[in-house]
Amino acid sequence: MRLYMNLQMDVPHVFGAEAKAVMDDFIVNIQKPLHRTMEEGIAGGALMATDPVLLAQTFWGGITGAMFELARRRLTEADALALIDDVMAILLRGIKR
Repeated sequence: MRLYMNLQMDVPHVFGAEAKAVMDDFIVNIQKPLHRTMEEGIAGGALMATDPVLLAQTFWGGITGAMFELARRRLTEADALALIDDVMAILLRGIKR
């Protein structure tokens, strides 16, 4: 079996006939609330005014990418927590100096 490290491509390989139900559940319980949170943040002026779905997907991509990297490094809990602070700073403030 080949996994792609991409949820939408991996789900059919992992869950087979249940793949659609798993993805529907993911969309309802993870993506939609994240989209709403981004909409609220934009409306309240806390987040940049842009497409909330694009903002949510970019944020989610950063989180999942960082988690893959943290898992690859096999860090102690203390070191992982320090890096998580860095990840959140990057995601919330951006990569510009």
